Amino acid sequence: MRRFFVLTAALTGALLLAANVPAGVQFGERAEAAVGWDWMEQANWRTSGHTRAKLGGLTVRNTDSVRDTSYACAVRVAAVEEGRPSELELRFDAASLSEDGEETQLDLAGAAFQAAGLGDDRTFRTDEGKRVKRKPRRFLEQQFGDQGDDGEPLEILLPESAVSVGDTWPLGMDRIVERLGKDRFVLDEAASSATGTLTAVTERDGIEYGTIQFAIVIVPSEITDGTFTEARMELQGTAELPLLGATPYQAVDVTVDIDFLGTVSRHAVTVDLDLDLQTVGSVTLAKL
Repeated sequence: MRRFFVLTAALTGALLLAANVPAGVQFGERAEAAVGWDWMEQANWRTSGHTRAKLGGLTVRNTDSVRDTSYACAVRVAAVEEGRPSELELRFDAASLSEDGEETQLDLAGAAFQAAGLGDDRTFRTDEGKRVKRKPRRFLEQQFGDQGDDGEPLEILLPESAVSVGDTWPLGMDRIVERLGKDRFVLDEAASSATGTLTAVTERDGIEYGTIQFAIVIVPSEITDGTFTEARMELQGTAELPLLGATPYQAVDVTVDIDFLGTVSRHAVTVDLDLDLQTVGSVTLAKL
C-alpha cells in the first residue's frame, strides 16, 4: 500500500451528546494479524495534476493527467508470518482502472486469487493455481502487495494516552518521517506539522470506533538526490479506527497534495521537475 477539516459542526453535535460519550477514550495497541480475519475492502482513488520534466534543457514531459482506481474485494487471511498476513484469499466483486479516461481491461469482477509471501516475495495466483495475466497482476501488486515490516501505517495517528472528543494531540513526526524514508530527506521541523483530533466515538456491530481528523504537513530542508526551490506534501483527512486493535475493520478518507519544483538526480542523470499533484481517496475495511 499504500492521502489526510472544519470541526465546528461535528464538535457541536458531540457536545450535545456528551452524556453518551465516554470520557478519556483509550485506543488499544494494534494487534498482529490473525488467521481467519476477513473483511470487505472497498477503495476509490483519483490522482490528478500536472507534471513537467526537462532533461538537458529539453522538455520530455509536460502533461496533465488523471488516474482513477476503484475496487471491492472480499479478503481473508489464510496464514500469518512474523505477525503479518503471508497468505491472502481475494475475491473481487468489481475493479476498475483508467488513465486519462482510457479504461484498462482488468476482468477482475467475480475472479478469485491467492496472494502468498511477504515483502517483495509476494506472488499472486488464481484460485486454481494458475498464473495471473500481466495487467491484473500489476493491479493486484499495487493494491495488495505486502508493504514490508513497517507495521500498521495508521498507528501514527493514535494518541499515546486517553483523549476525549474535541481533544487534539501532536502526531509523532519521527514516525512519519520513518515511514516516508528518513534517508531520502531532512525535515524542516519549523515548517512541518502533524496533529490529530478526536471528533467522534461510535459503536457499530458491537465494536467501538474513534474518528480521528488529521492534518500533516511535510516540508524538507534538503533532499538526498536533488535540489529544490519548492517542496511540500500535505495530507488531510479522517480515519475511523477501532478502539480495540484486535480487528481489521477501519475506514479512511484522505487528500494528499504534493508540490515540487527542483531537480532530481539518479544514476548520473539529472531531471528538472515541476510537479503539482493531488490524490483524493478512501478505503474501507468492513465486516463481511
